[in-house]
Amino acid sequence: TTGKAVKTPGEFQASDTRFRQTGPELDDVDVDYDTVKDIEDIVWPSNVQMPDYEVVDVSFTYDMNDKSSIYFKVQNLADEKYETIKGYNTGGRQFFAGIRASF
Repeated sequence: TTGKAVKTPGEFQASDTRFRQTGPELDDVDVDYDTVKDIEDIVWPSNVQMPDYEVVDVSFTYDMNDKSSIYFKVQNLADEKYETIKGYNTGGRQFFAGIRASF
């Protein structure tokens, strides 16, 4: 054995960029960029080397007032096809939108 932990990336890089501004435009913009390399999955009778992948998520938030905001998020912006478990695909590009409120 190599002593490498299974399901643990040999190399994981993450970058989180946040932009916040005041005024009538967007209040919050987040960009998450993850690169995963050298990961293995347990597949009997031996481990399987999984392909490397990169994923970008983007979200936008607008504060309507001090108690409520609207948001829009795209996960896996480039629609990267990858697996973290052998034989099970991830969800692909996903869109989320909503309203957050505090009472």
